[in-house]
Amino acid sequence: MNEWQQAERHADRALELFDRGFLEEAESELRKALAIQPDQADWQFNLGLTLEAAQRDREAMEQFERAAGLAPDQVHPNLAVASLAFRLQLWSRSAAAYERVLRLDPSCEEAHAGRIECFTATGEHEEAETAFYLAELAMEDSSAICLQAVATSLVHRRRFERAEWCLREAIRIDSELTDAPIQLAMLLAETDRDADALKIFSDLLRLRPEDPSVLLSSARLFVKLDRLPEAIGRLEHLLRIDPIHLEAHHLLADLSLRSHHYDRAMLEYQLVLRLHPMQMTALIGLIEALVRTNRLREAARLLGVALQQWDGFREHDAAGARRQTDRVAELLLSVDLNEEAATLLEADAHDEPSAERLRRLAMARYRSGRLAAGMQASRAVLLKERDCIRSLHNMVLASIMRGRLVHASAWLRRALRAHPRDEGLRRLRFRLWAQWAVRRCGLGRRSV
Repeated sequence: MNEWQQAERHADRALELFDRGFLEEAESELRKALAIQPDQADWQFNLGLTLEAAQRDREAMEQFERAAGLAPDQVHPNLAVASLAFRLQLWSRSAAAYERVLRLDPSCEEAHAGRIECFTATGEHEEAETAFYLAELAMEDSSAICLQAVATSLVHRRRFERAEWCLREAIRIDSELTDAPIQLAMLLAETDRDADALKIFSDLLRLRPEDPSVLLSSARLFVKLDRLPEAIGRLEHLLRIDPIHLEAHHLLADLSLRSHHYDRAMLEYQLVLRLHPMQMTALIGLIEALVRTNRLREAARLLGVALQQWDGFREHDAAGARRQTDRVAELLLSVDLNEEAATLLEADAHDEPSAERLRRLAMARYRSGRLAAGMQASRAVLLKERDCIRSLHNMVLASIMRGRLVHASAWLRRALRAHPRDEGLRRLRFRLWAQWAVRRCGLGRRSV
């Protein structure tokens, strides 16, 4: 038997093993075939499919890219690259792959829809709409999946009426679309048509009673309607069907935390982390549950792990990192990791900080002994909220601690004008008087 025949036998054997679900063995056979004939695009592609089925997405994408490089005139390898890059949130690589597909096949419906989704994911909504109109021109008939894709962009722009029309038209064109009715239901709920949204989910569950996407989305609708027991019931039903459904475990953990069922929240977050060890939001949720149950030493240890992974999290999901920054800073303050909280808040300078973030930053700096920096943050709060009692109180106290009694007196007068009956300010007044008395006796240090 010559080498080529041997390679083909390995490749054929790999297909049989893949069909039977033996992914590791199929991978081994394909690698043997490729060791003999590395320039076979189909085998590279099949290895990518095998790795994707094994949830090794980054390795799978590399294989798809090799296959596309070996067969630049084939659509499927580039579509696979685009789809997997999108899943990995590598938007520019995904968009570039979709554009390569459209150069090969200008009427490819999946590539047009994917391009719209890439622009939506990066917040380029006008470009998403333009891509939709280009798709309409390139294809003979309107595409249901392109209508569904542009509807997502329109929802982000709060153009609900147009988004609703697109979704209803998508469903009319292709009644087999699985996600469009779910999107429509969530849109109706967003526009305060809860009864209509619930009816859509009722109809969907009658047709697809064990569909994980329907059960998960209906649970999210119940969360939006603040009907948490029903949401939890849907999630528990889903997990009986699919015990390792990552999103269901994560949402159930979040709801358990919100409902003060901390032990269950910890169990669910641990399950998520077992399924996805780098899931930062689950790690943060677990830390919060530990803090709520006063298990501060364990919380502090896990916060150290979270901070080690933070740069990678921010690189992978910048928007998610921004959303979680204040929550993590609050947890760091809860376990007296004050300098770490300050560093985290100072590093996240992407947006104009809110008054609440500045208050948290001031607290972290004060607790770290950085009084001047803390006062700087408190002043920034007072530019946003002139009568913030917490910031005024801190300005008085920090001025006293720094020996700047004239400044402390000025801040105290301002604070008492805004909050004349506040007991905390009255106590500060007695403390300030005592400091003045010490100063007059020549025992205190001069203000600087």
